[in-house]
Amino acid sequence: MAIGAEMRIMYQVKPTYEGYWWAEFVNDEDRQYFGVAHPRPAAYLTLREQWRARHLRYYNNPEFPGFDPASGQCPVFLSFDSEFAVSSQKAEEVIRTLGVECELLPMMVSGEDYQWLRLPVLQNTVDITKSTYDTYSTGDIRNITSYWFNYDSIGEHQLFRIIEYRSTRIFCTEQFRETYHDCRYTGMRFLEVDTAQPQSQGP
Repeated sequence: MAIGAEMRIMYQVKPTYEGYWWAEFVNDEDRQYFGVAHPRPAAYLTLREQWRARHLRYYNNPEFPGFDPASGQCPVFLSFDSEFAVSSQKAEEVIRTLGVECELLPMMVSGEDYQWLRLPVLQNTVDITKSTYDTYSTGDIRNITSYWFNYDSIGEHQLFRIIEYRSTRIFCTEQFRETYHDCRYTGMRFLEVDTAQPQSQGP
């Protein structure tokens, strides 16, 4: 049976601690950079030679417990502007354990060393003609509510973006989610994606 012949459970990945803290970039240049840094499909491992560490500060929300990266009492995955970063001390181990293909780029988070997970943006991952979605008045896609995934295009990727939401949504496989929970990692939550595929599409 070909890859993708049966429906797979897929998830949208979001931070667990939205509202606990808020983050801001130290200067406008860093903020503007992340606005345009999302890679073109099939050409995403290209920044390391020209990259310099970007600086991010986290601030406590008074309604929630304090946050201090230096204390080690922070989630494994930190989130900012629909992105994730991992402590430099744990980054390579975490990525290897979870089987994630990405580029690790250095960041400073409240004075501590972190690595930004620059994830691949996959093309032809969703068959729009078979999916359910809303559009803007311009005809551009506003929101996909039920996905028809092309699993061949996903291949072995465990954590990724899709071209339709290249800067706002991150997706993962069920295998990624299970490994994440088995390792007791923190900082992510998983929303099961509504898929349009039937349980079996045949051979």
